[in-house]
Amino acid sequence: MTISGGTFGFDPTTYVANGYIATKNADGTYTVVKGATVANAADLKDALAAGGNIVLTQDIALTNTLMTNEDVVIDLNGNAITAPANGNMFHSGSDKEPSIIINSSIAGAEINISGGDTAVLLGYGSTEIKNVTINVTGCDNYSPSPFNVYGDLTIGEGTVVNVDYLGSALISNNGAVNIVIDGAEINIGTFKRNGVMIDLNNATTFEMKNTTMKINNYVLSQFGGEGLIKKIDGVTIENCTFDITDSNGASCTFVADAGLGRYDLVQK
Repeated sequence: MTISGGTFGFDPTTYVANGYIATKNADGTYTVVKGATVANAADLKDALAAGGNIVLTQDIALTNTLMTNEDVVIDLNGNAITAPANGNMFHSGSDKEPSIIINSSIAGAEINISGGDTAVLLGYGSTEIKNVTINVTGCDNYSPSPFNVYGDLTIGEGTVVNVDYLGSALISNNGAVNIVIDGAEINIGTFKRNGVMIDLNNATTFEMKNTTMKINNYVLSQFGGEGLIKKIDGVTIENCTFDITDSNGASCTFVADAGLGRYDLVQK
């Protein structure tokens, strides 16, 4: 069955026809609409400038960061976007604070970024990512956070985030925002504990639900650090699995330490 139009009380993304996108309405319903199809970086740049619904028809390698001031819904359609070396993937404008939704109606979609000066997103509006695998490689101690947001961020169902080395926070925010991780999988090769994994400066809320997080090598820095999640007030964690091994080879358990005012890791 394929859907090429209509409004539904559920998310019909799995069933939409090629070239169409399911967009969420204010009342919680979804409407299936035709999107602008793009096959190269130049067309994608133009489509982002115009806003609206965008469908990729093939893999795209970028030479510059994707910029937008307009509300957009991007269906990767099973394809991959590769960022320029040592560059960011998405940067939304601060003047209009646009809404960005990145999804894929077909399995296998990827966002690939690499190099020591990379970030998946620098977002001023609200951003939602789901049904996409994000691969971040080649970072170092001084790389920016893969997700650096001034607006709300949702890493949703079916999203897999793979980071080979993390020397800074996975997510950092600026100002009071809402951050949700729901139905995702997060895999970190090495996290060098010079700071905090999820840095929630002044975040209004943080929700982590139905998510698995694996860290193969949690390096206990000689300079200390602040652990996994910095903030305790306004934090909700439900039905999550943490599989973490420290630099001494000992497994760790995830605990909330109200006295320290943060979520942290301690050895069993």
